[in-house]
Amino acid sequence: MTRSRGGIRLLPWLAAAAAAVGLVLQTDRALERIGASKRLRVVEVMSERMARTGQAPRELVSGHFRLLRQARRLDPSEVGVLVALGGQYLLLGQPEPAIATYREALALEPRPETYLNLGMALFEAGRPEEARAAFETAVRLAPRLASRVPPGMGPKVRR
Repeated sequence: MTRSRGGIRLLPWLAAAAAAVGLVLQTDRALERIGASKRLRVVEVMSERMARTGQAPRELVSGHFRLLRQARRLDPSEVGVLVALGGQYLLLGQPEPAIATYREALALEPRPETYLNLGMALFEAGRPEEARAAFETAVRLAPRLASRVPPGMGPKVRR
């Protein structure tokens, strides 16, 4: 039986209030995710331009770090933010923090492209055997990535 007060049944009102609170919280979360996505997209577009031109101004990359840290706070489950952070470290010639960041991304969501990026960072860090293992995993998960593996770093042929 639903309790009533002054002839008004409380259960339907309580359920409606709970649903309204849930909707507000979901809306806030959606806005946070949208904000994180916008920041990530800015960094991706600018990074593509830098890669095409071969120029990575330090000031621009440090601005990217700021945007990506904001995006990470807004949406900590967005693996793309970590992948982009790793890419920024590589642009600065800092493979060790890139390696740690790519591994963190892989712990969230294993993606073939992230294994490929990890392999690149390991290769740049002078760790060829670990790089080869990452490249092998990337190619095993997505054979289309084989053309992006540096020469001589592809899977060993087993006879």
